[in-house]
Amino acid sequence: MNILIVSYAYAPSLSPRAIRWSSIVCQWAAGGASIDIVTAPGPGLPAVETSGTVAIHRVGGIGLENWRSRLGTTGRVDLQASATASPHANGLRRAARFVYERTWKRLYWPDYACLWYFPARRKVRNLLSARRYDAMVTVAAPFTGHLVGLSCRKHAGHATWLADYGDPFCYLTITPTNNHALYRRLNYRVERALFGAVDRVTVTTQRTADCYASLFPEQAAKLYVVPPILTESFGELRTMPDKSLADVGKLRLAYVGRFNPPNRVPGPMVDLLLRLLRDHADLRERLEFHVYGTVAPFEALFGRFNEFPGVLHLHGLVDRSAARDALHDSDVLVNLGNLADYQLPSKLVEYVAAAKPIINFLVIQNDSSREFLRGHPACLNVLLQESINSEALTEITGFLRRAGTMRIDAAWVADFVAAHRSERIAQSYSELLAMPNPT
Repeated sequence: MNILIVSYAYAPSLSPRAIRWSSIVCQWAAGGASIDIVTAPGPGLPAVETSGTVAIHRVGGIGLENWRSRLGTTGRVDLQASATASPHANGLRRAARFVYERTWKRLYWPDYACLWYFPARRKVRNLLSARRYDAMVTVAAPFTGHLVGLSCRKHAGHATWLADYGDPFCYLTITPTNNHALYRRLNYRVERALFGAVDRVTVTTQRTADCYASLFPEQAAKLYVVPPILTESFGELRTMPDKSLADVGKLRLAYVGRFNPPNRVPGPMVDLLLRLLRDHADLRERLEFHVYGTVAPFEALFGRFNEFPGVLHLHGLVDRSAARDALHDSDVLVNLGNLADYQLPSKLVEYVAAAKPIINFLVIQNDSSREFLRGHPACLNVLLQESINSEALTEITGFLRRAGTMRIDAAWVADFVAAHRSERIAQSYSELLAMPNPT
């Protein structure tokens, strides 16, 4: 099978879509598929990279992406470097971010990757004219990848076109991909045209599928849910060692991921944890809170942990191997839910696979993570509120004191993650691409 994939982000990028699709490509290539990938460039990466039956074509310039990275708007900025940078350097970064937010970000369309559209379209059309493909897969976010597919649809012949979504586009209002005051109607019109032209649309949550089915009911039959992926790099499942708060020196809490204002902000969670430390001396002496990922623009907020030296450990952005080890080395995993009920943190399947107790901080009652973790034998859901709830504090302290003795059945974990293994997810996409298209 010959497959063309259009994805702005791809390995070695650490974005969720890049991780997901690089894992799927590995599975497809192992099965004999021939795959071309059109993606954005990265520092030090070759323009064309081939391995077996897979060819990666990196097109476009890297200047704007490097600039966004340094501003901390891509999720790639190195927190440790930021923490050790001079006040002058951090001040310049904040000033540049201020200008970016109020100029270019208010004007671009459909999203920050818009300048990649032209070199990507040119490359995709060249590939389509030189080779016959059985399938074309476009990946979002960013939505620009889908826009390339829409522009090239007539050049793809009879190839099945599958549009894969991590986040929605036109109805994403909490963290919009562009200025909705200017582009709301254009967003809707273009996405409606895309749904009309595409053969399949895949999303990761049923709630996202339901929203799109309501928005474009005439295209609802094209929608399919393919859940989050557990990549091969996660390794074999491990069991928890037997220990309790009484016989360990430290109790490690770990948060792995990034924050995304205003959809996922750590303020209420930080307030609650600080209150916990102030009120309970035993936890204050033994608790460690490890954050793996960037905290920009919340550096000052996390600086409040200076009241308790040795508690907070900021590791910055880490590679997949280090993130995996962080999950396995922790005692309790921390998740922070989204304000949007249709979005689900992709890391949750890895949280489950780590077989550790989970504190799931929620900002809305119907958070998708609550449903995803339903049935987990050691998950505490905590609804964050403007005022710190004493009942929530009591629940968390009791949960932490029992955390080391909680046992999570390995058979339950294996059964849960089976549907999320990379080979199963790749097979789901293969089955969708093999379906006959409507005549």
